[in-house]
Amino acid sequence: AKDFLLSVQDANIKGIVPGDKNRRTGIRMNVGKEFMDRIKVGFNTNYIQSNYSVYNDQAMSDFFTSQGTGGNDGLMDLIINTAPHIPLTSYKDFNNSKYGQFNNYYNFYGYNPYWAVDNWRSEGKNESLLTSFDVNVKATNWLSFTYRAAGTFNFNTTQNFSRGEQASAYQQSTGSSNSSVPDDVSEGSYRSSRLSSEFFANFNKKFLNNDLGVNFIAGTYVRQTEVKDQQSSISNLVVPDLYSISNKAGEVIGTASRSKSRLFSYYGSLNLNYKGWANLELTGRSEQVSVLA
Repeated sequence: AKDFLLSVQDANIKGIVPGDKNRRTGIRMNVGKEFMDRIKVGFNTNYIQSNYSVYNDQAMSDFFTSQGTGGNDGLMDLIINTAPHIPLTSYKDFNNSKYGQFNNYYNFYGYNPYWAVDNWRSEGKNESLLTSFDVNVKATNWLSFTYRAAGTFNFNTTQNFSRGEQASAYQQSTGSSNSSVPDDVSEGSYRSSRLSSEFFANFNKKFLNNDLGVNFIAGTYVRQTEVKDQQSSISNLVVPDLYSISNKAGEVIGTASRSKSRLFSYYGSLNLNYKGWANLELTGRSEQVSVLA
């Protein structure tokens, strides 16, 4: 319809790394209506949700950095350290492959890439909502009023974990640099919102037999932004393969932050035009922000 739009998108994406996936679903609606040639109303909204499970390259790089060994470049290091004649793809089933298992991998200088992809994982959900509403009223041919309101909301939750493996006595006796990998889990949530409201009037009229044009705009704008971020992590899980912060053997390490700010502003603009060759323009804006100095 002329004044109505509805669209839906669903994309299921598989990454280059085995096991990686990301599903993105969105819905968008735009509605507009005009009444008596003087009032226009519009409403737009867009919701997007992404669910993902991907290999956490940064987590593996951080582990190697903490060990003071190579592998800081992530998955590519493990692949490059594989000799050309080695049938790497035959090690996909690292639980049952004789030479693909953690404690029996042929390479002393790196882990089985398929094992690494399965061990360091990041899973989560991202949601975003964008919505706006506007009204325009044409009081006369030379005076109009406009009101706009908008909101942006983001909700993100994520979980990063390492399944972990214990190097056997044989593995350690061989002098391999592939040490034990601890099991751990970290969880985080991020929420943010931004609300805005604006109202302004537009005066546009000619005087002195249309020799003098006057255009005047005056309005006010209000915005509020709020952010809440929480992160927590544990290591050495009590119950193996149960990736939850409550499954802790020691203390939980966590951080939390929260902020809120508001902005109030008033503005105006005056433009005078005389016979198309003489112009005078004055603008001004005043803002107040509710944050620490």
